[in-house]
Parts: sequence; C-alpha cells; structure tokens
Amino acid sequence: MTEVLEELISFYFQLRGYFTLTRIIVPCGESSRGLSDFDVIAYDRNENEVVIVECKGWGSPEEYPSFDTPGRLDKLRNIAEKIIRCWNSFVKSQFNKYNFTGEELRKIIIVIPGKISSGNRSMVISSIQIEIKPIHEVILDIINTVKEDMYIRRKRYWNPALEMIRWIIRALKTHALTEKELIEALQI
Repeated sequence: MTEVLEELISFYFQLRGYFTLTRIIVPCGESSRGLSDFDVIAYDRNENEVVIVECKGWGSPEEYPSFDTPGRLDKLRNIAEKIIRCWNSFVKSQFNKYNFTGEELRKIIIVIPGKISSGNRSMVISSIQIEIKPIHEVILDIINTVKEDMYIRRKRYWNPALEMIRWIIRALKTHALTEKELIEALQI
C-alpha cells in the first residue's frame, strides 16, 4: 500500500511543478546494512527547496486510529528526527547523485494511516517544518489537484489512479454518475 501512496504523492508534487524522486537509498538506519530510504523527495527548482515525504502504512486494513496519543506522537517526532539525521548523511554520501545540500531541506511531511487533531499536526525541529498529514487529506488534495489540473493539461494522466479520478470527475460533471451513487458505492 505504501508504494502506491508514494507514487501518488510523487505525481501530486509533479503536478505542482516539483521534480520528484521515490525510494532513494540513504546511508542511515538501524538495519544491518546501515541503509534506509526516503519515500519521496520533492524538489522545487525555483525555490531551491526540498520536501521529504514519509508514508506510513501501519495497522490492519480496517484500522484508522487516532495519532493523538503520547506514544504515537513521540514515534512521529522520532521519525522526523531520523529523517533529518538521514538527510544530513545523505547529502554527503555517494547516493546523492543530484548534489543536494543540507540547507535545501525545508519541510518534512509524514503521511499517517489515521486521524490527528489540528494541534498535533505540525512541529519544528532544527528549523525544519514538520507536517503530519492523515492519508484521507492527502487523497482529497490529490483529487482537488486533478480537478484543477485536468482542464489545463487536457490530456490523459500517466498514472492509473489519477486517470481514474479524472474519469470520476468527468462522469460527475456530465451527470453520468451522481454523487449519491458514488457515495453508495464507497459506503461500507
């Protein structure tokens, strides 16, 4: 599941003008190899800004827990701190084929499989903005981006999920599909 989400987030940033990389190996981690990876690196050339997105897919398919507990909040902070440590190692390593520097990292987004209150959605660590974003909000952002972009680009998307969103929007717009039918199809 997280690979699909990583690809969708990569395409989302591409639609917003970023250059993206997915699953980039970094010399950091607790594994025996000492390697980890960044799920998505999004680079804005105009702003010289890097956003790293970490996609988490914990839990069973039925769960959608709250991340407002002290233990889960600590876990999210630890993830953000590890990403910063790994970034600092990465920019000095042979894996950095794009000549990124330490100063370009401005934001980390951690996508979570659950909900979180607005007061716990952001923090700053080492001058880097950390944003915690529930997956349902990421999905809504992607839908809204496709809705805006599809009339500008006026051609098919290269990603099947984005193309499916485009077809749903077209069917809703032409009343071939009603909102009620779509909601009923999605109800559990």
